[in-house]
Amino acid sequence: MVFPLRFSCSGFFPGLALAGLGWVIALAAAPARGVELPLLSGELQGELHPLAAPGAPTLHWRLVLANPRSGANEARAAHSAQLIVDGEGTHLEAEVEPTTDGGAAWKLKEARCELGPWLGAVGKFFELGELTATGAATVAGEGTWEKGQVTGHARLSLQNGTLDDPTHKLGLEGLALDLAMEDLAQQRTAEGQVLTWTGGHYDTIPIGPGRMRFSVAEGRVRIEEFSVGIFGGTATTAAALDFPLTKPEFTVSAQVTNLDVKQLLPFLPKVLSDASGRLDGSLAFSRTEEGVTLGAGRLALRQGESADVRLAPTPGLLSASLPPTVLKYYPGLGQIETGQVPIRADLLEVAFTPEGDEEGRTASVHLAGGPVDPKLKAPIDLIVNVRGPLGSLVKFGTNSRLRFGGEP
Repeated sequence: MVFPLRFSCSGFFPGLALAGLGWVIALAAAPARGVELPLLSGELQGELHPLAAPGAPTLHWRLVLANPRSGANEARAAHSAQLIVDGEGTHLEAEVEPTTDGGAAWKLKEARCELGPWLGAVGKFFELGELTATGAATVAGEGTWEKGQVTGHARLSLQNGTLDDPTHKLGLEGLALDLAMEDLAQQRTAEGQVLTWTGGHYDTIPIGPGRMRFSVAEGRVRIEEFSVGIFGGTATTAAALDFPLTKPEFTVSAQVTNLDVKQLLPFLPKVLSDASGRLDGSLAFSRTEEGVTLGAGRLALRQGESADVRLAPTPGLLSASLPPTVLKYYPGLGQIETGQVPIRADLLEVAFTPEGDEEGRTASVHLAGGPVDPKLKAPIDLIVNVRGPLGSLVKFGTNSRLRFGGEP
């Protein structure tokens, strides 16, 4: 016996989708429990409103019951179903089949979702702010439905996506993600998942290409490897990070290499007006709900390398403490301290201690060298110390997500 069915309605996702899917799974599982049901053929359809947020896409769904086939698998075929979902930037096709233990097997044949129509609504629904994004994610997976619980595995793939999060002042371009969920019931990924991007910004700081290798298990995220382009060089975490998925807060020390000292000038005492060269070292930072806090660090030239540094015009900076009898042997000092002639520094060290070191310094710059022009004699060994809040060096702004440690 075959009963053609057609049913249309609309409603909120938990009530409609779960009820409809549960009804189909109950039909699919009934033969395995020894329940005799009439052979059904037809379809149910309706609308889903997954998010109660302005602008959230509306989805149209169809549940198609398979036509019965003759033979030993007639009952199984009669109660299998296909779910099809379509909407703005969304398409999904899934199959449901009964299993011998009274449950149902599901398989996601095809799923594609454009991030743009969804992410803004998700941000409003979860109060994450005004999120915008581009790109499309594809998903494939299969598993079972037993006693109201979904089990199985799935894989999500995203290529060339973008994200703009004004609330957290984060923007990323060229996003790529290959995520393998090896256990949906436990919300556990496989080891070594990879997220990459080609560029972006955090607050006022441009960032370059980045890579994060991570895993998720038991409600926690473990970042095994993290690197990002910053200040013309690269920052890499020195140790693995582990934090709750719902509260991504941590403190870490990063190894930094090949930083462009010119890009660091806004963070240094104003005695320097220009510079070229590369620095290596380490820098600590913390991430909290309020943003990113920069901590203690030390940067320096590699041994055997040099940097060209030009001082901001400060007459007397070098010569004021020297007697005239000494100054006559170093005619280049005047041109250096007024910024006319740059210094070729064989030593350049920058230290940040926002909480203050044993001498109360929160930052210092030490450079040693001489004039770039070899005809000028003027050996230089200069130390500039900063005491007090480092906010006096860098004004991030009242609404900035960046700050130095030890500041309100």
